[in-house]
Amino acid sequence: MAHELELDRLLRILPARRNTQDLLRRIRDLTRQGDFNLRRFTPGNFIDREFYSEWPITINLQGTYHNLALLFDRIGRFSRIINVEGLRIDTLRRGNPNHTITANFIAKTYMATQ
Repeated sequence: MAHELELDRLLRILPARRNTQDLLRRIRDLTRQGDFNLRRFTPGNFIDREFYSEWPITINLQGTYHNLALLFDRIGRFSRIINVEGLRIDTLRRGNPNHTITANFIAKTYMATQ
């Protein structure tokens, strides 16, 4: 019984199936809640490794530094592994006066292969 509970916990962190639509919806919902202007949200191709697959999602948004930190905190609370890579933050000089930065990054998640 204990082994089944551990396996269930591990599959939430590194799921075996590619539940892509749910993950995309959850990340998009977080950007809406954070008062961002989501300029790019591009899921990439799966990259197969020996025991897992990587799935990069390129994201570009405009908002505030504080809201970006809250977004990363909320992503970090997901039950599955999501790494933020290649983060670039630049000052936003034009546009919505409530948005002070533009951020580009890759949210990379992983799936167990069978």
